[in-house]
Amino acid sequence: MAQWLRFFLEGIRVTAENSILSFKEIIELRAAIEIKIIKLGKKQMLAKKVLQYLYEQAITDMQSLSSALNTSIPTISRLLNDFIRLEILIELTGFKRNRVFAFEQYLKLFR
Repeated sequence: MAQWLRFFLEGIRVTAENSILSFKEIIELRAAIEIKIIKLGKKQMLAKKVLQYLYEQAITDMQSLSSALNTSIPTISRLLNDFIRLEILIELTGFKRNRVFAFEQYLKLFR
């Protein structure tokens, strides 16, 4: 019984350490992206809303983002293109329509 308890507690310790490391990496990523977003000037406020959405939904499309933020698709499209240019997002499909985007740097933290 004592050996099993030690094994269990060791698992908890390792999991906690990994969680702390992941949390620190998320904070560092967030800070780096905030610096990139400053370059967007007037679009900065909407960019922060998009970023918040991406932390909740790391893979998305323009329609979902447009609906969630109550913002026009052309506006979202321009901002997502900015996010691609700033290397915040990647486009997954290679299509011109019905594109899907991934917040790859964030997703990598959980792999």
